[in-house]
Amino acid sequence: MKIAVVGKTNVGKSTIINVLAGKKFNLTKDTPGVTRNRKEVMTQILGIHVILIDTAGLERVSGKIDPMLIKNNDINNEKFDIEMHKQMFEQAIIAIKQSDIIFFVVDATTGLTEQDFHFANFIQKQQKKTILLVNKAEKKWEMNISEKEVQKLGFGSGILVSAEHNIGLHEVKAEILQYYNENIEKFSEYQELCNNTDYSKFIHLCILGRPNVGKSTLFNVILNEERSIVGDKSGITRDAIATYTKFYDRDIKLIDTAGLKQNMKADALEKASNLETMRALRLTHIAIVVVDATIGIIGQDLQIITQVAREGRPLIIALNKVDLLKQEKADAITKIRQKIENACIEVCNPVIVEISAKTQKNVGALYGKVVKLYDSWNAKIQTSVLNQWLKQRVSLHAPAKFRGKDTKLKYITQTKIRPPTFVLFANTKDIHESYLRYLRNSIAKDFELNSIPIRFRVETSKNPFDKTK
Repeated sequence: MKIAVVGKTNVGKSTIINVLAGKKFNLTKDTPGVTRNRKEVMTQILGIHVILIDTAGLERVSGKIDPMLIKNNDINNEKFDIEMHKQMFEQAIIAIKQSDIIFFVVDATTGLTEQDFHFANFIQKQQKKTILLVNKAEKKWEMNISEKEVQKLGFGSGILVSAEHNIGLHEVKAEILQYYNENIEKFSEYQELCNNTDYSKFIHLCILGRPNVGKSTLFNVILNEERSIVGDKSGITRDAIATYTKFYDRDIKLIDTAGLKQNMKADALEKASNLETMRALRLTHIAIVVVDATIGIIGQDLQIITQVAREGRPLIIALNKVDLLKQEKADAITKIRQKIENACIEVCNPVIVEISAKTQKNVGALYGKVVKLYDSWNAKIQTSVLNQWLKQRVSLHAPAKFRGKDTKLKYITQTKIRPPTFVLFANTKDIHESYLRYLRNSIAKDFELNSIPIRFRVETSKNPFDKTK
């Protein structure tokens, strides 16, 4: 069952979804227009598998600016970017058309506006089950709306709710259950599919990068639909957008994220977007970092890549806009690889895929890299194989002496996966970092762990005859 939550800006749509889902999935703020993309949240309500669809605030129709929203005639402000708002409205329309139930949300504290009546008329034409939610109704003496006014919208008296204070939502859930029971044959197949799907086996694939490098365009290409709003301006995506899909024959959870900005330059909303992006990174399996080939890799890109490595996530560099690249591609890729390895020693020989998201060039090549990295990230190397490997590597290049004595590497074992973590036992912990890097690079090369952060720890083996603590 799909439920689209629609209404004008700042009426509390995202908060309603967060409360119904029992978890904070969406950014919420008093500033209008925080939500821009259509965002789906999978959850269960009273045992029913439901997809809640958050939408941007309905502000205009057919790309026309609503005169009620114009202040000081500042139509050049980003808020009134016609093309972007047209896409936002189109995304809301898609959500409405895909839904089984529409939650039409109005604000009890501001009262009904011309916008509310305009969109009520539009929703009625869709001929779908619509539940009117009168939000922010926790203090009835502060309400600027009457039952008689509400009824003029054409959806009855509605349900008085307060998402922020979790008031009235039990009635909303009861409406969902009633509609489900009345149409149980329609939803039984989907319910059974959800019950039999193991979402824990999906590969979580997160798209990261600076603003305006083509993340949302790549997201749309992989999904083969206009799922995220795109444009020439930076910062269009503010929330992490996740959806379950197939990438060729593999089940994945694909996540588009807001462009990461330096916190010192970010406002409060951008900082919240950054936190949401970092949360998505912590929960992902594979990170695709999109880099603008026409600019090359810069400090901010390296900061993102370093953060991916700190989280222990495999890394794919999607070198985007290669169709616009003027210099030699091979030279550009070599420089990018060197910069990454110098900035982040845990990542060896990073995987770089040349793409053009706009023309869809070589995007399919990402698939094989994703599957390979995911399998390697989860692989456990046998201890006997590792120790045989260690002997061979030491014979080729022995460690330097420690205080005039030979440094003896006695034993190595892999203690963890995701990311691969190795413990090396020696007669000293004072092994030069350059030698540890040699071992790390050799493991990556010999066991096909390129572009995967490798954790390496040195321990001194205990003397069984030493009785001291």
